[in-house]
Amino acid sequence: MIRAATQYLHSYSFDCVCVAFTFSLSGYLCGVGRSMITFLHNALSIFLIRIPLAWLFTRLWPDSLFPMGAASPLGSLFSLLVILLYLAWCRYRGDDWREFRRKELV
Repeated sequence: MIRAATQYLHSYSFDCVCVAFTFSLSGYLCGVGRSMITFLHNALSIFLIRIPLAWLFTRLWPDSLFPMGAASPLGSLFSLLVILLYLAWCRYRGDDWREFRRKELV
């Protein structure tokens, strides 16, 4: 049992690094009034990456929890990619969020 938990935590620990960036960017997006994208990337990450990969990895490697723990960091990387693509798209489109917030607060 301890060996299995150690395997899981070794792969899951990479999620702690990824989540730091994802949470920071999600907080920024919520702060500028773009909270729908934070809901969207979290929902997509859970239902398209984390759950299916955790299930798949348990089927492919039933003797180890290391691959199952890897599903979480992969989901966080997916979320980070969605956020960065959204920010790049908004920048390409020419959105000025500082002006958006100023109008909203007045």
